[in-house]
Amino acid sequence: MKRFSLVLLALLGAACSGILPQPQQPYKFTAASGDGDPVDVVARQLASEGYAPDTVDKELGILHTQWQDTGLNYGRVQDTTATLVRRFTVTIARGANGSDILVRADLQRCPKGRFTIDSTGVRGPCVTTDEHYQRNQKELDGLGVRLRTALNGK
Repeated sequence: MKRFSLVLLALLGAACSGILPQPQQPYKFTAASGDGDPVDVVARQLASEGYAPDTVDKELGILHTQWQDTGLNYGRVQDTTATLVRRFTVTIARGANGSDILVRADLQRCPKGRFTIDSTGVRGPCVTTDEHYQRNQKELDGLGVRLRTALNGK
């Protein structure tokens, strides 16, 4: 019983410290109506951050960055150590008083050495996930803050 308690305590500590995966929390904000098209502003800011836009739909207000292998080990897929592969998606819903912005990560766990990334996306036996590590959430939040600053000027 004592050993079970120690294991449970260790798991709770790991979960609280960000070692275990957690559901992602998209970053949401409202951008004031300003000069220029918010889609163009977001596309420029993503590129300047090193997240080259892969697809931009100005009419729908949806931008996807290129898929990238984060290099982070993330469990196993088909008996092979998996890595976390990610792209960012920004959705812009224009309104009378500004634009509602949602920044989220599209995530896949892919077995190392058994997947490829090309112009059409990720190919291989990957598994979609909505969980990532705390450091990935901080990166998502930081990107959201910088996009908000680019759009609102503050």
